[in-house]
Amino acid sequence: MRRKIILVPLILIILRFEIINFKAFGYEETGNTGIEKKNSVVFLTFDDGPSYTNTLKILDILKNYNVNATFFVVGNNAGIYPEIIKQMKECRMAICPHCYNHNYRVVYESEEAYSSDLNKCIEVVGRIIGNINSNFIRLPGGSLNSICNTNILSKIKINLLQNNISYVDWNVNAGDAASAQVNKDAILSNIYNGGDYYRIAVVLLHDAESKTTTVEALPLIIEYYKSRGYIFKSFDEMTKDEYEYLINAKVINKK
Repeated sequence: MRRKIILVPLILIILRFEIINFKAFGYEETGNTGIEKKNSVVFLTFDDGPSYTNTLKILDILKNYNVNATFFVVGNNAGIYPEIIKQMKECRMAICPHCYNHNYRVVYESEEAYSSDLNKCIEVVGRIIGNINSNFIRLPGGSLNSICNTNILSKIKINLLQNNISYVDWNVNAGDAASAQVNKDAILSNIYNGGDYYRIAVVLLHDAESKTTTVEALPLIIEYYKSRGYIFKSFDEMTKDEYEYLINAKVINKK
């Protein structure tokens, strides 16, 4: 489990600490300028895998472009395809929990049901690779989904924070979950129209069985961000400054 993170108020000057000096920064960009941004970071994130159809292809593409990404995995799928989970680790990808059973009614039946499901996901992946980055999780449907009872969802989020677990949403949505299979051009349009709005982008993608068009779009998504000067990182590589940016941007731990 991660050590407790103490958040420091951010201002637009260089703050000096006894041990750490860092520069704070603004969180929302002025708009999609279409020009290269310096010191920009993009976190590509993939939900709902692993799948036999698409995850290995995605790993090959990421490897070819020398890109690290983050996979929020479904524990049941991980148990079916343990070799793919091992391959993720070998490729230096961040592997984080999504859920064990991607059935919203089961997962969100109660706070206890959610905790049981999450722990089962962590245990399954842990048996495969020895550990899992459970500092970050992604709630099925996101942290403000309309599926879970509001009171239950609030209790789930409080419990996660009390256990020093951060829940992660996104600020760029590729839209590949809008239907079983979204047209590649539609996915790219979602990225091109505002994908570089934020200095630190967290992109929502999926690697489930049906997401073949996500695989087709991925090289162009990577090239898009590279052309704008973004550095690709996984959540295992996130700095304190990046974490605080995403807190303030309401991508992490959205209330």
